[in-house]
Amino acid sequence: MRKGSSDKTVTVEGNIVRGPETRRADAEAALVKLAFPGEVKTDVPTVATYTDFDPEPTWILTLLNADQAMLVKQLLDGKG
Repeated sequence: MRKGSSDKTVTVEGNIVRGPETRRADAEAALVKLAFPGEVKTDVPTVATYTDFDPEPTWILTLLNADQAMLVKQLLDGKG
């Protein structure tokens, strides 16, 4: 199970990057800076996967491969 958005971290699962809405602009800027194709979209998880209510919306970015996802995460973490 992935971490909830309340902790403000960005997570990577394969070629998918997710994070809290408060970091959406950072994700969009990373996508532009790295010139990767894609679009940051609102994440619509299955309600059944939650055991509690997470009030903050999250975003999701699906990239071509896991390497691109890691580059985006590194940039968001300030390592890029």
